[in-house]
Amino acid sequence: MSFEQSKVYKTSGGDKLVVASGGLLSVEAMAASYIIVSKDGSDTLGEGTFVAPYASITKALAAVTSDRKTVLVLPGGYEEEDSLTWPAVSGVSLIGLAGMWQTTLSAVSGDQLISVAPGAVSATWEMWLENLYLDHTVSGQDGLLLDNTGMGKKLNAYLRNVGGDADSASDKMLTTTHGDTDNAVRIYWSGDGGSGVEGVVSFTGGNDGDRLHISDAELNGGLSTSDTAVACDIRLQNCTLLHEGVTGGNAAQTVTLVNCFTDAGGTFAVCDASDVAGSQTPAIVPDFS
Repeated sequence: MSFEQSKVYKTSGGDKLVVASGGLLSVEAMAASYIIVSKDGSDTLGEGTFVAPYASITKALAAVTSDRKTVLVLPGGYEEEDSLTWPAVSGVSLIGLAGMWQTTLSAVSGDQLISVAPGAVSATWEMWLENLYLDHTVSGQDGLLLDNTGMGKKLNAYLRNVGGDADSASDKMLTTTHGDTDNAVRIYWSGDGGSGVEGVVSFTGGNDGDRLHISDAELNGGLSTSDTAVACDIRLQNCTLLHEGVTGGNAAQTVTLVNCFTDAGGTFAVCDASDVAGSQTPAIVPDFS
C-alpha cells in the first residue's frame, strides 16, 4: 500500500484515523502493524502509535518486529545522532507520509546515513524506502549503504521518491558492498517525476543476476560502477544525468539508457554513447546517432 496520498484525521473523541488508498484504518489496526514517528513524539513516553508516536527514526527502527515492520514518518526534519541501522527483518518499509522533500533524514555522525547489512538470512530479503530526502551533507558521509556480505540469499531494495543532498561530489548517495557474490543485489528506484539525487550512485556488481534499475530521477552526481567483469543489468529510464556522467565499469557490463537526457547548466540533450564515459558497453534507446 502506498501512503503518498494518506491523510490523518481526528474523530470527535480525539482518536486519530488514517485514510489511505486501502480505506479507513483505526488506531487499533494501525498499532498492530505500523510504527509512527512524529516531530511531536517522544522516544521515552511514546509507543509508536498515532496517539503516542516516537520522536526518532532510530527508535522506530529498533522497535521493528516481524509483525510490525512498516514505519510511517510524519513530515518534518529528523536529525539522528548516528547512522540508522536497518533491522535484519525482511520486508521493512520506511515511508514519509507526504510528498517528495517533506520528510528529511540526517545524522550527526556515521559513515552512512542508513546502513543496510542484514547478515545471514533464510530467504530472499527485501526493504522499502519511500517519500524521503536523505541529507548526507556531513563531511565524508554517504547516503544509503546496501551490504549483502554473508547473506546467502538475494537482496531486493525498492526506492520510490527518494532523493538527497551530499557534502561533496565524492560522497555517495547510494553505495553497495557485494560481499556475497553467489547471490544478487537488486535495486529498483523510481523517482515518479524526478527525484533530485546529489552524490554519486555507486554500484558494485558481483553476480550476473544483479540489477540496478532507476527511472524518472535526476542523477546530479552521476553513476559509477565497479570494474568487475560481471554482466549485470544496469538500466536508466527517463532520467537526467551529467554529460559523460556514467563512469568506471567493465566491458562485460551493459548500461542501457532509455529516453535519458544530459543536463549541462540547463542545456538538455539526448544521451548518446559518449555519456557512458566508463568502460561499460552502452546501449542507447532510442539511438539517434
